[in-house]
Amino acid sequence: REIAPAGIIRPLPHSRDGLIQGITNIHGRIQVCVRLERLLQVSPAKASMQGRLLVIMQEGWCVAALVDEVLGAETVTTGDQYPLPATHSG
Repeated sequence: REIAPAGIIRPLPHSRDGLIQGITNIHGRIQVCVRLERLLQVSPAKASMQGRLLVIMQEGWCVAALVDEVLGAETVTTGDQYPLPATHSG
């Protein structure tokens, strides 16, 4: 949806190691921030001081994720997605 400057991300109680990183203010609205590495199930990268918030919108829900760099934005529809291969589990 957009790239926003990284502001203060306030942690939520009992969510230190989960998918939700915290909440932040983007354009006067409270936005949930997720840990992108948890969502994508990859190892976390070393954090930098140049972070931005990648705001992702999908079918009515909207979340933000802290990222170091954004190379561009593309709209992906469900028709553009392929089914998972049979060798993939989970």
